Amino acid sequence: MTNEVHKILLEIEHLNSKNKFEILEKLVILIKTGIRKKSAYKCSLLDLEGLGRELWKNVDIRKYINTERDSWN
Repeated sequence: MTNEVHKILLEIEHLNSKNKFEILEKLVILIKTGIRKKSAYKCSLLDLEGLGRELWKNVDIRKYINTERDSWN
């Protein structure tokens, strides 16, 4: 625990229960907001370029496509 956090906790200990709950509510809101901001990140389709490249390294693509097409019938 950092000194800064320790100091804050010592100050909180001296507050009454109502004020402690107010702080708790505000902390929950801050945490939820931070989580929403992170999960709101939208990735571009271009970010996926090259993903799984190693899986296809030894595959004959033409043969794979033909095999897939044949399985549709």
